[in-house]
Amino acid sequence: DRLRSRGLGDVYKRQVIDNGRGISKETEAKLFSPFFSTKPNGQGIGLIFIREVLMRHGCTFSLRTYSDGLTKFRILFP
Repeated sequence: DRLRSRGLGDVYKRQVIDNGRGISKETEAKLFSPFFSTKPNGQGIGLIFIREVLMRHGCTFSLRTYSDGLTKFRILFP
């Protein structure tokens, strides 16, 4: 796993990169939905909470697995 940060003019980018098994397109579409979890005993409130915090601070974000096999969680802070 890696963590990267850099400034882009008036925007600050934070990126977490993982080289694990990746996220399917089906799961990716549901990740920020309330009560959705891929864990057997998961409650599905973690990423929905993160989404709300980021949105309230005017951030844009994405979480997906790319064709190179890396999963990246990207956050752009205003």
